[in-house]
Amino acid sequence: MKLMELLHDVRRPGRYIGGEVNAVRKDPARSVGRMVLAYPDLYELGMSYLGLQVLYWLVNDQPDLWAERVFTPDKDMERQLRSSGLPLTSLESRTPLNEFDVVGFTLQHELTYPDVLAMLQMGRIPYRASERTEAHPIVIAGGPCASNPEPLADALDAVHLGDAEPALARIVRTVGRARRQGRARRAILDELMEIPGVYVPSRYRLVYCDNGRLAAVEPRAGAPARVRRALLSDLNAAAPPDRPVVPFVEAVHDRLVVEIQRGCTRGCRFCQAGMINRPVRQRSLDHVLAAVDRGLASTGHDQVSFLSLSAGDHPQLLAMLQGFFQAHASRRISASLPSLRAETLTPALAALVRTVRKSGFTIAPEAGSARLRRVINKDLTDTNVIQAALNAFSAGWRLLKLYFMVGLPTETEADRDAIVELVERVRNELVAAGHGPRINVGISTFVPKAHTPFQFEAMVDRSSAGRINRHLRERLDRLRGVKTGFTRPEPSWAEGLLARGDRRQFESLLRLARDGHRLAGWSEHFDPGAFERAFENQDFYLRERDPDEILPWDHLDLGPSREFLLAERERAHAERVSADCASSDSQACADCGACTQEIAPVLAAAVDRAGPTGLPGATEESPPASGRVRLRLAKQGAAAHLSHLEFTTAVFRALRRAGWPLVHTAGFHPKPRVSFGPACPVGVESLTEMLDVSLRRPWDLDRLLECLRAELTDGLTLVSGRELDPAQPGIMAGLASMRYRIRLGLDADRSVAEQACQRLLARASWPVARKVKGRNKTVDVRPSLLSLRIEDGPEGLTAVLELTRTAGSTARPAEVAKEVFGIESARVVREELLFLRGPEGRTHAIEENREAQS
Repeated sequence: MKLMELLHDVRRPGRYIGGEVNAVRKDPARSVGRMVLAYPDLYELGMSYLGLQVLYWLVNDQPDLWAERVFTPDKDMERQLRSSGLPLTSLESRTPLNEFDVVGFTLQHELTYPDVLAMLQMGRIPYRASERTEAHPIVIAGGPCASNPEPLADALDAVHLGDAEPALARIVRTVGRARRQGRARRAILDELMEIPGVYVPSRYRLVYCDNGRLAAVEPRAGAPARVRRALLSDLNAAAPPDRPVVPFVEAVHDRLVVEIQRGCTRGCRFCQAGMINRPVRQRSLDHVLAAVDRGLASTGHDQVSFLSLSAGDHPQLLAMLQGFFQAHASRRISASLPSLRAETLTPALAALVRTVRKSGFTIAPEAGSARLRRVINKDLTDTNVIQAALNAFSAGWRLLKLYFMVGLPTETEADRDAIVELVERVRNELVAAGHGPRINVGISTFVPKAHTPFQFEAMVDRSSAGRINRHLRERLDRLRGVKTGFTRPEPSWAEGLLARGDRRQFESLLRLARDGHRLAGWSEHFDPGAFERAFENQDFYLRERDPDEILPWDHLDLGPSREFLLAERERAHAERVSADCASSDSQACADCGACTQEIAPVLAAAVDRAGPTGLPGATEESPPASGRVRLRLAKQGAAAHLSHLEFTTAVFRALRRAGWPLVHTAGFHPKPRVSFGPACPVGVESLTEMLDVSLRRPWDLDRLLECLRAELTDGLTLVSGRELDPAQPGIMAGLASMRYRIRLGLDADRSVAEQACQRLLARASWPVARKVKGRNKTVDVRPSLLSLRIEDGPEGLTAVLELTRTAGSTARPAEVAKEVFGIESARVVREELLFLRGPEGRTHAIEENREAQS
């Protein structure tokens, strides 16, 4: 059974079809090394992660290497794979995972660990590295959770610590060449250990005390006592991906992402990313703007995210945004700053970024009281928070998001009550300034992470976290205009178990994977009972650690030294703030150990440019002269599995890549002014997808059509295009009916099929059960049936179905195929759209286009 045949019965089949814009295909025979980048979560989450795009580009930029992608399937797709006996394969070439040289997992979140094991099993790779033969790939992991990979260590041949840019291509080439030379796995691992940042777990023996604590980590077979991370010294030396893959399915963060800064100088003691990515390295203004230009041209995205742990700390941010808007605002390309600290939102910056799509402005005080913010080294005052909120609302935002944590070290009830008091103060100040604010408050449970000053702290227990949340909800719900959301304590508890875990947890993870407990990061799939049953000695892993205790990750060097982390912990308990290491104060350097003789902070030079006073590119002096072009596309092959929303998004991006002079709607969320014809059911091929595109004059239609043909993705074909008369009605206004062809096959009996058609057409009604807006509903679809007849075709009998649109009750071709012919997964093609043409009745869309062009 082919993979595409399984997609009729899964939700969001676009996750599995591949063939996206900028996806890379190479000749396997010419590839020295082949890698599959495995993201152990759903497609739409993995495709939102910039790191995956960077890894994909790092390998595929090498002519002799090929990187493909695979994501964890949703549970419905997993059932289809298992029932059909098919393995988990890559998107690009449909190669099973066990046929690659390298399978590389991104460990972005601890709750994905069971999915790592499940993907290995579905890809026909043994769970344990020790059970793999010479024929199996090398399984490697990297990403944030590689800072403590010990719970998964038994499954991993190798782990890469730190930045991928200096090492990934070398890793893939090393493994690929060695396997083609027939070298043993042990020899391959020996060679990998010579690459900076590569840790081979099997070369370390762990010794435990009687009380369960770690007594020693003993390196063997030439392994170093500590493995130091790899580090990219200059961000400008590694350009962002020029041609990032553009997902079909709407990603969680569906935009072009350009990293402007790696690392952070702030030193928040809870923040693992800020610690393990030291020292800070900034990409310069010219490099960022060039990357934006290239990325927009190759993707067709309409939004750019300037990524950093603290974007406002980049000294060139204001000039960066000015340059961006000057170049792209007229095309209605917007910007987002996903991590802007409250105290960095100056009035000048607020005036500029008010062209950002205002889904909500985010401030993360993390703690309610100034005392507790000193403990966590977030030197942010209540005044900073209030002023940032006022600046944001003055710039046009109407939704404020405030994020806090509970369970922080030394936290008291007074600190938690301060959360409510701060939220109330912010609300009152906004109201006093004449704003009608909406405030969303998010509260999560703090999880101590490895390689941070708080790695020694105990984690709050689940019952206490639940009690704290109930208390805060009761008080916050009394505030008008404030909406509160809480992360459940149970997933945070499970995350904490694994974040501070060791190799003895592998059997528990294996139990979860074998029992089907996957996608635990999604609330609908997380089962606290399964984790409770799988893990023993839970309190042991969540307890406070002694300062002199050997921790499971101590043999992994991620930058900051243990001495520095302990000193920062002492300063936290003394409520002492540590200086920002980018400060001009000569005493700011805390000698954290992240910098070396070769590696030091790389800070971009400030640019002296005045802040803007207006909305760059947001308005036009006069409405442009415009007209409409009607396009007819075909949607076939894998593209038939795109939903209507996914199809329209793919078309928008193709139009932007092709340079069409689009007219946009007004408002803060401008969209191209494009009218589409009726949606085609998912899984149904279509020879007639019609859309009317409004364009600014002048244009050269032949050139525009040529450019669009070159930018349409696989399965989408431009059939025709013509300019419309201003008086011609839109597609939906003139639509009379839709014609489909249902394949019955070579073995179908014509007389039986014709009788079945007549029985359906003879009915006065045909009630069909539907789910409408989450509710079950029965609708009569018989009025939408205009005709149903049988014809001979090259592939046997086909049923020709003509439907008219009726409000909420149009029959679906799949329903007709099942009801009339008993076919569960019929092959269906939408052949034509038919239009009204005055008193003469219907005319074929094909004829309409031909006549208009002649």
